[in-house]
Amino acid sequence: MAAGLLAAQQAGRGEVAGTAPLRFALLFSGHLPAAPGLRALLADAGPLRVPSLHCHGAGDRQLSAAQHAELEAAFGAGGRERIAHAHGHLIPSQRGQVRRYAAFVRRACGGAGAGDETEHE
Repeated sequence: MAAGLLAAQQAGRGEVAGTAPLRFALLFSGHLPAAPGLRALLADAGPLRVPSLHCHGAGDRQLSAAQHAELEAAFGAGGRERIAHAHGHLIPSQRGQVRRYAAFVRRACGGAGAGDETEHE
């Protein structure tokens, strides 16, 4: 769904009512939308031009690595980051992971944060 909203925004077809334009995407165990209309919108939009953080677990039994990679490929390579973890279909909440998410958001919003992503758990 997030990729579809970003594609609509990028194509000039509207924004989410009552909100500012989306400036980045955090995608956990994500996949492309199944709806043909949204897939067509994504294809027409070309690579999505917002910073994106993609997090996928090797133990995810609900989504394959190929599905996740397909979503990741919809975003421009320049602003795309990836976090791989060994767990399943979940958002890792260890302190080091949360710091990496926060550092990404700070960078995406134009702030500092590059040093915060060095801790790994």
